[in-house]
Amino acid sequence: MADDHVRRAAADVLRNPHRRYILSHLNGQQKPLTVRRLAEAIVEWERASTADTDTTPDGQSVDEVMVRLHHEHLPYLAQQGILSYDWRHPNLGEEWVSSFPVERLYEVVE
Repeated sequence: MADDHVRRAAADVLRNPHRRYILSHLNGQQKPLTVRRLAEAIVEWERASTADTDTTPDGQSVDEVMVRLHHEHLPYLAQQGILSYDWRHPNLGEEWVSSFPVERLYEVVE
């Protein structure tokens, strides 16, 4: 039962492409990263698949991605124990739990 719970939790973390990108981008991050810079990186990553240079394929701007990071993805990842996020401090690198074995999430869901 516990293994099934862990598998479902890992799958839920990895289900969202923004969360997968966040984990990939933060893994190995050596210096503090602002939420704005993370949002910019997500938009850059997503717009690589479209001709539009200002928004993601679903039309989200950097500011809109920042809002989703702040209200949805970062608190969720913090709740799961993957990173620490305090909205009062805009840098992620200082709170990122770099020892978290991100690759284990992928192993669990296989």
